[in-house]
Amino acid sequence: MPRNLSFDVEQARADIMRTFWERGYEGTSLSDLERATSLVRTSLYNSFGNKPDMFLESLTMYHRAIEAQIDAATKDCGTDALCDVIAAIMEGRDKTAGLPAGCLMVSAATQSAALEDRHLQRVRAYRQMLALKAWEALERDRSSGKLAPTFDTASASEFLVCVVWGALAAQCLENGANSAAAGAAQLRTTMTGWVIG
Repeated sequence: MPRNLSFDVEQARADIMRTFWERGYEGTSLSDLERATSLVRTSLYNSFGNKPDMFLESLTMYHRAIEAQIDAATKDCGTDALCDVIAAIMEGRDKTAGLPAGCLMVSAATQSAALEDRHLQRVRAYRQMLALKAWEALERDRSSGKLAPTFDTASASEFLVCVVWGALAAQCLENGANSAAAGAAQLRTTMTGWVIG
């Protein structure tokens, strides 16, 4: 007979993800996860698996949450909405108050030597999702004539992901300092220059 859990599973998942986000995969110990969730190790293992399992679930949760945010912000929109989303990410305005700086996925990518292949697959899938969302928004504008018919939306999407990835890495290094604000302004100018009508 399954036993009833006496804690909020979703809150515990969020606490686990936040701990990995703040401390990184290598820097997070099981003791850190116990403190963050107020659960003993046995309960952690029984409910969420081992540390690699918990990290994979955190990456998956993060991916889904960010994808939903991007979808909501860019649905049926083009370059303007995409530019707003990218500027918010680069400037750190996309974060709910109290969330860690940077990006869980970028942090994971910098620790790739310590990760399992299944973690790296999730990080790659996240990066591919970002490129796809950028491509979809650019394609909407190319199809409507706002971008030149020969505009290379695939290359532009990759360029945008590289810029965002770098800005997020800077946020991680500088603990949320707004060092990418000037870069966001320049990127907005660059993207505005792509639009022809």
